[in-house]
Amino acid sequence: PDAEPRDGSIVCASIDGGDFILRKLFRGAKMLMLSPDSHSDEFEDIVFSDGDERELDLVGTVVWHQAAREME
Repeated sequence: PDAEPRDGSIVCASIDGGDFILRKLFRGAKMLMLSPDSHSDEFEDIVFSDGDERELDLVGTVVWHQAAREME
């Protein structure tokens, strides 16, 4: 929960206090987009712009660590 999300990070988020979702975060000049990293057509981008009345709670950033010796 302490890792600051960057453009392209996978985040855990809740919208308007709803269920938690995992999406890829993209920041624009006046918008923020949560994009599914899925091959399914079931999921769509969620776009927030200036003045959006929905409440977005970014709970944490998904991180992955792997020992260097395992990369060989």
